This record gives sequence, C-alpha cells and structure tokens, in this order.
Amino acid sequence: FTPRRSDNFSPEPFELDYMLRSLNLDPSAEANRETRQMVDELQEETPTIPLQSEFQELLKSLNIHRFSEALAGFGIDCVGDLAFVSQSDLTALGIPIVKARRLLSSAPG
Repeated sequence: FTPRRSDNFSPEPFELDYMLRSLNLDPSAEANRETRQMVDELQEETPTIPLQSEFQELLKSLNIHRFSEALAGFGIDCVGDLAFVSQSDLTALGIPIVKARRLLSSAPG
C-alpha cells in the first residue's frame, strides 16, 4: 500500500510518525520514495505547538526533552494532557518504556 497525496489529505502528526516507521516495510523502492516525499512535504506544513514551561521542565527532569516536538505534534502540550494518552502511545513516539511510565505517573488524577 502506498498512500497517495490528495488535496483533502491532512494526517495527524502521529500518522506521520507511523508513515515514517512503515517506510521499510514495503519492498518497493518506488513506494518508499513516494511515501518519504509525501511525509517530508507534510512535516513542512505541520505547525509546531509550544509546550507549557511546567511540562518542559518535567521532560527535562526525566531527560526526555528531545521528544518535546513529537509530544507536541501528538497534541500533548501540558501535564494535564497525559491523562489522555497511553504508555503505548508514548513508546510509539520513541520514548523508552520506563521513561514513558514515569511521565504518565506525573499525570494528574
């Protein structure tokens, strides 16, 4: 399966991550090249959401601040948003499992 770009196609940031991870699953080099080009174009169009300073400090304390852009792209920009994600959501973004558990334990409630 090679996704085709259409005017009404606007994937969520987590879908872009999935597309990037699936590049090597298709044996067709042509499909990989087309998917890579589409992902690159869509990433250029995706705005970055600034994180709240409290959340940035939490990420720094867990030494996972390098994932701040991926988290923002997933829609997580404050500690309260952590209540709406799962450990598997975080590990899909590349966050190590123990760090993901620590991050989720910081969620209110």
